[in-house]
Amino acid sequence: MVGFRLIERFNDETLKVSLPVVVPLFASYTTLVIRDFIRNRQMVKDTSKQAAFNFVFVSFFITTVFVLIILAIVLKQGIKPVSVESFAVMLGLGESIFGIYLGYIFKELFGNR
Repeated sequence: MVGFRLIERFNDETLKVSLPVVVPLFASYTTLVIRDFIRNRQMVKDTSKQAAFNFVFVSFFITTVFVLIILAIVLKQGIKPVSVESFAVMLGLGESIFGIYLGYIFKELFGNR
């Protein structure tokens, strides 16, 4: 988004609407991952069970689809803009629909142990 602003594909208003929608969600997930890395900084013998294929597949699938949808919305706005309000609604819907599922996945992967 910042790149689109730098090449003047996004105006100030579009950037002001999009960043507050996207940044908190990615920041919260990044915080969970980094917190888990810090908590588990010592090398320990792996005694965990193997993850079920369904969990692995769904985790990768939902995460990939989420990133692709947000990327598609941002790219579409940079290439063929819609109104700022429509852009904000699309971002909000994309994050709301997948954010719930990502929350479950990230909690299971990086939550309190």
